[in-house]
Amino acid sequence: MKKSLLLTALIGTSVLAQSQTMFQEVRAIIDANCAVTCHNYGNLSGNLNLTGTDAEVRNALVNITPQNATAAAKGDKLVKPGYPERSYLMRKCKTTEWGSDYALDQANEGSMMPQNYPGDSLSKTELETIRQWILYGAKANGNQVTQATINNYYNGMGLPPLPKPTPPLATEGFQIHLGPFLREPVTEVEYFLKHELPLPDSLEVNRIEVFMNSESHHYIMYKFLPGQASSFPDGLRTTNQNSSNAATSMVCGWQFNQDVRLPEHTAYFWEQTTVLDLNYHLINTSPDRVLGAEVYMNIYTQPKNSGASEMHCDLILYGGSFPYALTVPTGDTVVRTQPDFEAGATDTLYVWRLTSHTHKYGVDYDLYFRNPDGSRGEQIYEGFFDQSYTTNTGHYDWHHPAIRLFDPLQPIEWKNGIIQEAKYYNYGPSAVGFGLTTEDEMMLYQIQYTEGKPNGTSNVGILKTNPVQNLSIYPNPATASFDVMLPNNEITNFSVSVTDVTGKVVYQKAFTNFNNSQIHIEEKLAPGLYRVSIRSNQNIFTGKVVIK
Repeated sequence: MKKSLLLTALIGTSVLAQSQTMFQEVRAIIDANCAVTCHNYGNLSGNLNLTGTDAEVRNALVNITPQNATAAAKGDKLVKPGYPERSYLMRKCKTTEWGSDYALDQANEGSMMPQNYPGDSLSKTELETIRQWILYGAKANGNQVTQATINNYYNGMGLPPLPKPTPPLATEGFQIHLGPFLREPVTEVEYFLKHELPLPDSLEVNRIEVFMNSESHHYIMYKFLPGQASSFPDGLRTTNQNSSNAATSMVCGWQFNQDVRLPEHTAYFWEQTTVLDLNYHLINTSPDRVLGAEVYMNIYTQPKNSGASEMHCDLILYGGSFPYALTVPTGDTVVRTQPDFEAGATDTLYVWRLTSHTHKYGVDYDLYFRNPDGSRGEQIYEGFFDQSYTTNTGHYDWHHPAIRLFDPLQPIEWKNGIIQEAKYYNYGPSAVGFGLTTEDEMMLYQIQYTEGKPNGTSNVGILKTNPVQNLSIYPNPATASFDVMLPNNEITNFSVSVTDVTGKVVYQKAFTNFNNSQIHIEEKLAPGLYRVSIRSNQNIFTGKVVIK
């Protein structure tokens, strides 16, 4: 199968002026609480000297194995870039409210620090400064998070933190936590974080439950291909700091909190050496509050070699390897269509999950079978459905697009493939193209599938399509007027409404005891895409019409 991966990068940051680097802020905390008492030439507790130049102090901490045997056996470093919860320094100084991720075995890992803890315990802002420095890669230079941002977060200007969900039982799986990393008000950012698991053995994943901030735009879990992870730095990074597109395969993607339970007899396959790449894109729209961005992932597992078929996941972009082919002019509704197939392919994909992705100008997204002659076949995805793909809402929610699951799995011969079609209404001041912020545009769909019929599956086959357009409208496209066929002749006490792509009602009329089979609508509507709805006490029927 021909595959295209989503190109991702840093979207934008807002950095306040700061005289010191972030490590210099950390160094000041170390000087005041550690170097003067326990970790200097005269008192080498833990054989650790934290005096000297900035470079010497950082080199004494970063990626250094602790003297404590218990911490070392866990795989901790004094400071492990990108992993505050696996940094012995951080766990020795942590506050109890940070939870079990930072738990210290005081019987075997020593007492809390600083020396007179808790009387001389570090403040929340000091602890957060250390945590953010580690999370961003424990770098020698740069102001990844300003002290003002950290102070604001803890002094009444922070958005509420994400509640920690209950993790799986140890016999069921484990929990992964990304963040929190602090983002200033009115910023849109996208980061990657390399995450070593490690696993005691290879295993299969049959369920992933994701919890993230309401400010999220998307979260994607990638898996590094064998031998590729070492080429990428630890800590939060942007794709202009070594893009991982060609070095990873996609596990799954989310645009809202969702419990992804794979079909029976299927699983994601994770080798013992698996390293994940966690991709988070979010928008802090608050005008004055700091966001602590984080994601919790509950990973449910089963033993390897269970007989399951491997579930694959891909993002298929308009333009393929050149997504910048996408253009959306201003002031009009435009349609972009692309066939996705591979001539001569012999594989059959057994599709489980389809969902779509645009930015704010997207107003519809549809997927169809592609016939052998290249023509459009049966529709298999309708963007007007709600998130659970149960109700046709009559509009496309680009923030939380529909997710269609197929039970049984739907076979698609990839030599024929799929046709994708998206509609856009650019109400902005100028044309836009493919880009990484929500001010730009995208056109892609996510497809999850097995290569071959899953083991143990007895019925894979005929597509059961949901009705995607309950109303017949003609002509369509229309000009000044059009007719709407009633869904049945027994509907009474109903209303008809027409709304534009922004949700504004441009026509509405109520009817009682209507005896005709159709309704004639004649309005001076501007060119564009409109939703037509008929609402009665029993049902809601919807359709679309394009005005030329």
